[in-house]
Amino acid sequence: MKQFVGRFALLTGIVLAGSKPMLAQVSSPIERTNRAFDVIATYNAMHSQTLGGGGFFMQGGGIELYKRVITAWNVGAVADATESRAGSSASSPGIDLLTITLGPRITTSRRDGQLDFYMQGLAGKAIGSHSIFPCASGICTHASGIAIDLGYGVDFRVREGLMLRLVQGEYLHTRLPNGASNAENNLRVSTGLVIQFH
Repeated sequence: MKQFVGRFALLTGIVLAGSKPMLAQVSSPIERTNRAFDVIATYNAMHSQTLGGGGFFMQGGGIELYKRVITAWNVGAVADATESRAGSSASSPGIDLLTITLGPRITTSRRDGQLDFYMQGLAGKAIGSHSIFPCASGICTHASGIAIDLGYGVDFRVREGLMLRLVQGEYLHTRLPNGASNAENNLRVSTGLVIQFH
């Protein structure tokens, strides 16, 4: 995972260094609404808190697809697949958590399109694996449940067709069996690159 973070930081630095006249290449808000879709690659760090129990940290990455649906209201649709991982230790078996969610996003632009602010509400499925979950047969290594994701973020335009996701903060609620409340509250922070296709 450290290698992934290092490569991500290096890629981000190269992109920023190679984008000389950033402001000159910014398209107008009207032009940007006509783009086909966005593909976003992210790195995330997350704190998971079992309701009524202890917490632990996870990290990972994700891929997101975004398409503007109602231009007049700046409303779009998001499909997100994100995986986070916590390694095993003497006190914990570790876990791989995959969330697949869909939902709407509302976006507003500032500084003539240099910054995009958005908020979103997504829902879907959480899949836990490579861990220990209580189940009908005793103990299982896989489990699934619902996932609800509420988030807010800021994207910065580097050049035409490319934005840098400065930060995305999310409250992620999952319902996986844990031997207690069978529910978890997670706080996730992400950063990444946004590639826009026209």
